[in-house]
Amino acid sequence: MEFLRYLTHAVLARLAAALGVIALTLGALFATPGAAMAADQDGDGQDDSLNQTLSSDEPVVNEPRTIASGHVDIGPRFEQGTWALYAHDDAVSPPVWRPLDQTILKSSDAAIQPAPEGQEWAFLGVDPGTPLYIYPQVESADAAWVGWNTQDPEVMERVDRGVQLQMTKVDGPGQVKVFLQAGDFSGADVLWDSEAQNQALWVDVNTHTHANWVFTAPGEYLVWMTMSAKLLDGTEVTTTQPLRFAVGDSASPEALLAKDVGEAPVAAAPNGEQPAAAGGPSMLDGILISVFVLLLVAIVFGVTVVIVRGNRARRRAMQGEL
Repeated sequence: MEFLRYLTHAVLARLAAALGVIALTLGALFATPGAAMAADQDGDGQDDSLNQTLSSDEPVVNEPRTIASGHVDIGPRFEQGTWALYAHDDAVSPPVWRPLDQTILKSSDAAIQPAPEGQEWAFLGVDPGTPLYIYPQVESADAAWVGWNTQDPEVMERVDRGVQLQMTKVDGPGQVKVFLQAGDFSGADVLWDSEAQNQALWVDVNTHTHANWVFTAPGEYLVWMTMSAKLLDGTEVTTTQPLRFAVGDSASPEALLAKDVGEAPVAAAPNGEQPAAAGGPSMLDGILISVFVLLLVAIVFGVTVVIVRGNRARRRAMQGEL
């Protein structure tokens, strides 16, 4: 059973990676074709910026930084043995890690897009045509390109399979919606909604993902994120920290840097239940196990049929000889 469990999760990781590449390279709802084409430098149809390998010697730079465009991921690190979230700033070369309390994720009024029509976009909570401030799923010159990764070498070495990532609380003048969109008219895959009690999202180690971050009003936002994991030695780690979004031209990065965030909120899943423990089986795990078992049964059945038919054929041949 343990072998089956790990085989299943190996299949799960590869399926998640494949689906992530497909969804992210097809582009986001609010992305322009030019932006997607610019990201595909070698013409292979994939966003080359999503293919990355992090180095263990990338430093932590503790100084204020406003990122108004370019690539930045939120990710876990063990800094002096402590599990915490940092911003991996790939908008500078070479890349560095930055503390979240020193990092501002900025957008301009040029990032405004009207809310689309259609019932599938009702989750946005606004009328069609309402101006929305977008940090898009693909790279844009009008806002920081915000994603997350679990690719720090020490994280990949010490974490058991993956992490739980949850949007815990939003402090700001409007609503926040985070979703994936494959660009194939299939609608949005809503990950988090500031008006909902959000379940934790499972993220495998060595994962790199970007999504649409939608804000319904300009201003300064604290978006609290909780990341938890079970380590290979059995230790459980968790941290809750705010991302600082300066949304629109009128938003003040200085005000966000000076803001007193208070105590971290407590993460909770819908209906008061705790999120599934990191390392615990998921629904998809169960489906994959069932498929694996069915395939195994089919293979055994097929081999049995071949053996039985072969034996019958041999008996008929022997009878013919006699």
